[in-house]
Amino acid sequence: MKEMKEGDEIVKKKRIRRSKGYINIEIMKAVSAVIGEQGFANLGINSVAIEAKVEKPFIYRNFGTFDKVLEQYILKNDYWMKFIMERALDGKVNDAGNIDVPSLYPSILTELYKTMDESRDFRNLILWEVYEDSSFIRKIANRRETETKEEIALLTNYFSQTKVDIAAITALLISGVYYTVLHKDISTFCGIDFKTKEGKKRMNESLKYISSLIFEQASTQKRIVKNMLNKGLETSLIAELTETSVAYVEQVAKDV
Repeated sequence: MKEMKEGDEIVKKKRIRRSKGYINIEIMKAVSAVIGEQGFANLGINSVAIEAKVEKPFIYRNFGTFDKVLEQYILKNDYWMKFIMERALDGKVNDAGNIDVPSLYPSILTELYKTMDESRDFRNLILWEVYEDSSFIRKIANRRETETKEEIALLTNYFSQTKVDIAAITALLISGVYYTVLHKDISTFCGIDFKTKEGKKRMNESLKYISSLIFEQASTQKRIVKNMLNKGLETSLIAELTETSVAYVEQVAKDV
């Protein structure tokens, strides 16, 4: 304990002790701050130690290597897709356990946009995957693919026998969201400032509109097939005229 005299008063200055757990949290925050404010080129143990206000030996004692610090940061923050799916599914499942796919799809896209726009850590993870090619980064990316496999299968099944390649369309929309958010601090994009409330509103409305067009395509095809069935056309002829399959026409026929 140090003492410092100020006139007739004695001011006692205590050194504030931080717990190991608290310091580890600060280290994770420091990684996020360095990436977000200085970029990956300046990400290293020196910059993180300075930002977290800790000595480098402490980091080595707790994590072993700086690579382990980065791995811990990624593992700690790679939960966004699960979080987004949980938010998007809210209210989209009926009592029988069936999912309202047409309303789920735009919710996934808008939740993704909102979450990425608001979370620097989420943006950092996506940037990291582009910036660095390592076995650990590939493992994380592949795990995320596995975690969303059920949702992609659900969408693919919904659009089966239609001309809509929903997996490819979804990849385009998600990558578009990624780039738009990552680019927003650099300049406008197609004349839109996505940092503004108006820009964000336009993005959300556009994601919903594109979703409605995609599902309208599927429902239009089904409606045409139903009309042909009602007119008594052969299933094989309907399949040929609509460029679908007999199995699809027979499936639609069950709902007529």
